[in-house]
Amino acid sequence: MISTLRAAVLASALAASSSPALPPPLSIDLDGDGTSEQVAVAAKKRAARLEVRSSDTGKVIARADVPVPRSKSDGVPEITLSTGTLGSAGALVEVVAAYGSQECRSLWRFRQKELSRVSVVSSTPVADCAPRSEWTYGWDRPSEDAPAEYRRERTRETGLGPHRKVESFRYAGFRLELDPVRSSSEIRGIRIPTWYAATLYPRAALDGLYARYDLSALKKCPRMKIVTDSEQGVFAVRLFSPSASSSGERMLPVTKLEPGTESNELVLTLGSSEPPVRARVTLAGRPGVPGEVTLQGAGAAEDALYTPATLITDGALRVFATAEDALVATSLVGSWSGANAESVVMTLASNDPVLLGIGNLQFAVDVDRAPDGIDALFVPRSGGAPTAGLILRGPNSIERVPVRCETAVAPFGCHPAGPPEVLRRVGGRVNAR
Repeated sequence: MISTLRAAVLASALAASSSPALPPPLSIDLDGDGTSEQVAVAAKKRAARLEVRSSDTGKVIARADVPVPRSKSDGVPEITLSTGTLGSAGALVEVVAAYGSQECRSLWRFRQKELSRVSVVSSTPVADCAPRSEWTYGWDRPSEDAPAEYRRERTRETGLGPHRKVESFRYAGFRLELDPVRSSSEIRGIRIPTWYAATLYPRAALDGLYARYDLSALKKCPRMKIVTDSEQGVFAVRLFSPSASSSGERMLPVTKLEPGTESNELVLTLGSSEPPVRARVTLAGRPGVPGEVTLQGAGAAEDALYTPATLITDGALRVFATAEDALVATSLVGSWSGANAESVVMTLASNDPVLLGIGNLQFAVDVDRAPDGIDALFVPRSGGAPTAGLILRGPNSIERVPVRCETAVAPFGCHPAGPPEVLRRVGGRVNAR
């Protein structure tokens, strides 16, 4: 009996010695009242609890259960405790509970004798639990008199090289919000900017769009898009043409970034060919908007001066994501009348994606897949093949053309199927082309 009791005591001692050691309590002013509190974590099988105690009496003031990794084992999680000062407002507490290959992180604020979770707001949701070592975390002080910011960093290999991402979060209103100034994303050591993802066209190809007459040049011209994806680690120039096959599309990674001769100018080296392909980017008046891009070294068909579709209203420059978006907003929205005094009202039914509303129906406007002689197709949002296209005849006149298509999916294979119907803008000039 005695030997059995001794064995049980010995087994209990061995189990206790193999359990992860808990971090020592921290003494810090959590709520900014000038008095320090004791912060500690208690852990047991598959559970952990954060406790705040009075430094004077040792009495528990507040407690809260913290997230821990799910596990079928009865092991005790490994606990790490840290704090980030908020200056006169107190401090935040981070609790990390790790077990096996997983770890759970939670942040807490102590106010009015209660513990409250502090959410972390990022461009992508920050999960409570994740694989260990995927990110490294810590507290950072922008300056000696500034509140601490919560920081996480990750470097991973991609097909375009090492992608290093740093996210810094500042405390605001019981949550940690991403600080874009102190956050960054780099691919091969080149910082990925946050630029507006507009499609750019050779400047001459946009003349028909601005004149609202004949988009044939726009349908056949090459296109450019500067891809800046800080989440996936992509900084590249995509070149494509609506008349080319998907195999003719090219993605040229940015391998060098240099300042240009002007303050709003940057020079991108693309790929690794010799001689190199270069893109000279002039940013528009709005921050992060490529206004002009001069491409050199890509080939005779693609070297040109590219710009997005734009419109100046009330002295301000408006940049559209695509030429189709500009066509809808500047040329089609409004009231139109047909030959039989029929009234046709076109509205902007959606901004993202841009959709044109006609009656109870919604349409995407597709320039690229319109057949020769037709400027654009009305593609039903509800699905199915287009049944109509349009021909631009100036600012105040369009022709609606019935079409017949070979298939209900792109590229449709549409052909004119009848005479066009002339629509004139209500209130427009009678002698408009």
